[in-house]
Amino acid sequence: MPLCTTTPATAIRPPVRTRCSATAAGTNTTTGAYSLQNNTIGNANTATGFSALFSNTTGSNNIDIGSAGAAAESNTIRIGTVGKQTRIIIAGIAGVPATGDAVVVSKTGQLGIVVSSARYKHDISDIGDRSSRLLKLRPVSFRYKNKAAGTLQYGLIAEEVAKIYPELVTFSPDGKAETVPYLTMIAMLLNELQKQGNQLHQQMIRNDSQARQINLLNPRITEVEASDQRELQARLALENRLSMLERTPKVQEQKRIPANK
Repeated sequence: MPLCTTTPATAIRPPVRTRCSATAAGTNTTTGAYSLQNNTIGNANTATGFSALFSNTTGSNNIDIGSAGAAAESNTIRIGTVGKQTRIIIAGIAGVPATGDAVVVSKTGQLGIVVSSARYKHDISDIGDRSSRLLKLRPVSFRYKNKAAGTLQYGLIAEEVAKIYPELVTFSPDGKAETVPYLTMIAMLLNELQKQGNQLHQQMIRNDSQARQINLLNPRITEVEASDQRELQARLALENRLSMLERTPKVQEQKRIPANK
């Protein structure tokens, strides 16, 4: 492989090479000692840093910065080495408005978006009652420990969620609960909202049915009440006449007694 430039080695550093290597398939660009050392047939690779793409043997179209890559990997961008770099800070992102899809991170550090198309899915079924346990979760407010002042945050505690929905929690390699996929919970919350909406709709149907029954019963109730009122008045009139009849013999008897004396 023809070298474009070479920085001589020192007592504490191997030679740092910037080279343009030609293979049967095309051209690779590398910068750094041992970078792209073992690739034999790949092309259009860019390797930057010590041992960048060192593990790659046949891949193409890779861009690796400070990463050894993987043996037959292609069409991939890798930055950094697991266990060495623990933070990433990129200028031009924070505070810059943008539209598009939310980016998520897999357990292996791969960036991507949550896809929704049916062509990526199988075993599709309604959530049903599986979202009902959401009501057992405890929303909390908190501040992160690694921030001195700490902006007040709102969310869930992963360890608590794991007791109710272990399938929703992402765990670290040592088995500790790390985070909760809040985007996934949106669909579950929507399912609960739809269930409550359906329950409310069914209750409204029952209320309307009861209202119609009441409207049908109201005239009958009015008629029964009027009949009861007429019956009560008739009863009172009868009782009044009976009372008068009972008093009449007594009055007549009282009128006859003085005459006999």
